[in-house]
Amino acid sequence: MNLLICSGGANPVPNYVVCRYLLDKFREDVEKMPIPDLILFLQTEKTQDYYKNLKKILIEEDREKKNLGVTCEDFKYCNISSERDFSEIRKNLNEKLNEIQDSLKKDKKTLTHIHFNITGGTKPMVVCGYQEISSFCKLSKNQPPIKFAYSDLNPKNHTINYICEDDSANLFYPEEDNLLDKVKIKMGDLFKLHNLHYEDCGSKNENLYDINFKRVFENKVNSKNNSFRYLGLAQYGMDIKEIDKLREISKDNRIKHKNHRNKKLFVRLKNTNLLEEVYEKEGEESLGIFRENLEQLLSLFKKIASDFTFDFENVKVKEFVDLMKFLDGDWLEQFLWKILLEFKDEINIDDVKWSVEPDIEETLENNRKYCELDLIVLRGYQITTFSCTTDYNKHILKNKGFEVFFRSRQLGGHAAKSVLVITSNDQNLKTELLEDLKSFEGTEYFTVIHYEDLCDKAVLKEKLKEILEAPDFKKLDGE
Repeated sequence: MNLLICSGGANPVPNYVVCRYLLDKFREDVEKMPIPDLILFLQTEKTQDYYKNLKKILIEEDREKKNLGVTCEDFKYCNISSERDFSEIRKNLNEKLNEIQDSLKKDKKTLTHIHFNITGGTKPMVVCGYQEISSFCKLSKNQPPIKFAYSDLNPKNHTINYICEDDSANLFYPEEDNLLDKVKIKMGDLFKLHNLHYEDCGSKNENLYDINFKRVFENKVNSKNNSFRYLGLAQYGMDIKEIDKLREISKDNRIKHKNHRNKKLFVRLKNTNLLEEVYEKEGEESLGIFRENLEQLLSLFKKIASDFTFDFENVKVKEFVDLMKFLDGDWLEQFLWKILLEFKDEINIDDVKWSVEPDIEETLENNRKYCELDLIVLRGYQITTFSCTTDYNKHILKNKGFEVFFRSRQLGGHAAKSVLVITSNDQNLKTELLEDLKSFEGTEYFTVIHYEDLCDKAVLKEKLKEILEAPDFKKLDGE
């Protein structure tokens, strides 16, 4: 019997990848890395839900593809109260190993091979786990002796770095190709691993507008102004302060009805007449100014949005809120999303989602958001997360850069990539953002897309291809 032991950390994605690949009965390196008959997760009380979810996902995948052959009985758990308690880790792991061995003996089976994957666990879990498993194998009276091997998931070349304890050289599997082409996870399952709920409702299809983006980017802009705010409509002659006022009104209405998961409030938000709402809240004089500004904005919007229709007298609050949110920045997300979809097959990606807002499972009733992701791209099991902004404030841009890097690593592990998309054409600003963030460990997987990349579709396509296929961004950013 072959036993796989996974050191379970706060990110379950690496353990999913290792388990998913090793369980595949049709892989070419089965004789070199045996298929596990049992999987043991070394986990803490804080992370036990992650590994229960991992088990469920693997079993569901097996039901669909019939290539894993796993059952609930194939998964075991070794719980520890602290991931840094040396003595507890060794004690609990020893007890679990003996328990497994005794159970196998009752069924007249024996352990022949233990594979310890160290990816994901803390240093104490790795060190103590190695010591205890090595000692257990050497002290065991099994004949033939238990073979012990250990491995690590390499985030750069996407292979399993594998070595048997008695060997002097480590090997990389798969020997040809990489795991990104072998292990593919669904977007919903990626969030489920983290105990998050993600409901795929499309990608804001109701907010799509047929925008002439070539016209939006056709004129280079001064990097110190806000020419790309509100899709650059201010350059056609409307005072941007008047658009700001419209945006504030849309925010007020959105906050008033923010609990969009409450069906009654959602229906009210969707069906309430906008002009009646403004009149009731602001009065007749303000309504006149509002009408004038909105009419001017809509006439300008039609210059870059083909087939745009807006029933002014009967417009609903939700239509107005969605339009203003789109103009305030969602347009940049849509632009990138449409480009990625257009070149999806060419740039070898499995899925791309726009505006992803996963919930924390335990707080679904309270409508608590875990995070908001502008764009997320999935290739195999590797995610690339995009944060898009039309802001020019250096401090805001830095904060957005840190946030997208943190969220991406949090969800996808060390192999995750993150991209900040800005509309500035200030090369010095781009350089400063890269230098600031690259002072942190792991930020070789962070880069910036800016105006020069966005304004030429061919250039942008090539940039996205490089981002999604490069092992890291060192060469991409000229290091």
